[in-house]
Amino acid sequence: MKKFGMDSPGKKLGVIGLGGLGHMAVKFGVAFGLQVTVISRSDSKRAEALGVLGAHKFLNSSDETNLAAAAGTLDFLVDTVPAPKDINAYLSLLGVDGVMVMVAIPEKNLEVYMTIPPHELGS
Repeated sequence: MKKFGMDSPGKKLGVIGLGGLGHMAVKFGVAFGLQVTVISRSDSKRAEALGVLGAHKFLNSSDETNLAAAAGTLDFLVDTVPAPKDINAYLSLLGVDGVMVMVAIPEKNLEVYMTIPPHELGS
């Protein structure tokens, strides 16, 4: 995290996934003085993220409205989920010059896919 400047107090960090690596990213982020947002598909992780680990916010990534409301609000993302995902949903959370670091990859091939809205494809 230090290598990518994720140790500047007051900056905003999003942590995708709350497993072993996610726990560590949250703990380091809080220790560095970052405003930490945990991003998970499961609301069952909310209490642990906010209460036990000290994260400041929680976003359910299954709720597109929630994600849209948080667009452009983060300086950094740490992706700890070893699964294919629509990267657009997460990249949209970053502000200008935001940094996303992937620290987990799937056992098989790394598959990152992007959904391009039809209106952006042109005619």
